[in-house]
Amino acid sequence: MDFRKKSFDDMYNWNYSSKYIKELKMEDLIQNPQKGFVDIFKYLELLRSSSFLELAVQRGLESFATFNRRQSKHNPKASPEPDDISEKQLEKIVRANDFSVKSGGRKPGEEDLNSHFRKGIAGDWKNHFNQQHIDYFKEQYGDLLIKLGYEQDKNW
Repeated sequence: MDFRKKSFDDMYNWNYSSKYIKELKMEDLIQNPQKGFVDIFKYLELLRSSSFLELAVQRGLESFATFNRRQSKHNPKASPEPDDISEKQLEKIVRANDFSVKSGGRKPGEEDLNSHFRKGIAGDWKNHFNQQHIDYFKEQYGDLLIKLGYEQDKNW
C-alpha cells in the first residue's frame, strides 16, 4: 500500500473521541499559538502556576526540578520527571518561535518562495492546487476532509 494512502487511511480511522488524545489543528496553533501551547502543556500536566516554585527560583533557591535532576544522577534507578514550565516561560518560547522571528521579520501572509517559512498562514495550500490535484485528492481522500470538518461535502 502507498505510504500516503495508508497515512490518510489511518487519519480517517483514528478514534477522535478518545479522552486520552489531544487533537490539534495547525490552523488553530497558527491563529493563536500562545493559547494553543498553553492548552497542550496543561493537557500534558507540564504547566505550573507561578507559585512557590516560581518564587523559589526568583529568590535563588533550588527548584524541585533541579533537586530531582541531581537526585537522579546519584540514583540511576530513579526516573527523571520532566521539568514543569510556567506560563510566562512558555510565552517567551512561543514568542521566540513566532513566524516573524523565524522568517527574518516578515509578517504572516508575506510570502518568500525560497524560505522554509514560506508564508505563515493556514490554508495557503489551496492557492497551489490545480484542478488535477483537486480531482485526485477528492477521489482518494475527500471523505477525510468532510470527517475532519474542513469541507461540508465533495463539492469544493
